[in-house]
Amino acid sequence: MPPSYKKPSELSKTKLTPEEKQHLKEEERKIQEEREKAHNQTRQMEQLRKFLQSALSDIQAEKIRIFVIDLKEPSEYKVVTLLFMDYLRDRSMTEISYKEFKLLGKVARKVDRQNDKPIDLLVGTGFGGIGRDVLEQLVGGLAQMPNMNLPEVEMEITGPALEIVPIAIFV
Repeated sequence: MPPSYKKPSELSKTKLTPEEKQHLKEEERKIQEEREKAHNQTRQMEQLRKFLQSALSDIQAEKIRIFVIDLKEPSEYKVVTLLFMDYLRDRSMTEISYKEFKLLGKVARKVDRQNDKPIDLLVGTGFGGIGRDVLEQLVGGLAQMPNMNLPEVEMEITGPALEIVPIAIFV
């Protein structure tokens, strides 16, 4: 028959048997491990939060938004353009986000095939200097977190695509 274990408050009132001492040490070790694990998780989440905040502030400080535009007419090309917030009439971008508009611009680059160098969507951002493997691990880790509903993240646009320098936008 296994020895009956007492609560820690009861243990201090009586003499401890060797089995009880061992059980108490094991319980204390488990509690300490759980505390260390929770502390490490909290520290990691805080570091991740600081990293994402600094990257977000870096992106937002530039006052530039990269738009990947789907063409209205049937076309296999995607259009990538940089929009400077200072030149937009509506700085909240509700007039052009997910709506139809006309873009007058100059084609700066044409990517015809999958083999051509893709258009990098992270160039000039806080994430531009981070390796793609690290970013993919970061996005994958965030997507696995509970209650996290991330859309598919594109870091580059392969051909066929056009990179456009905007001249005017007509809403």
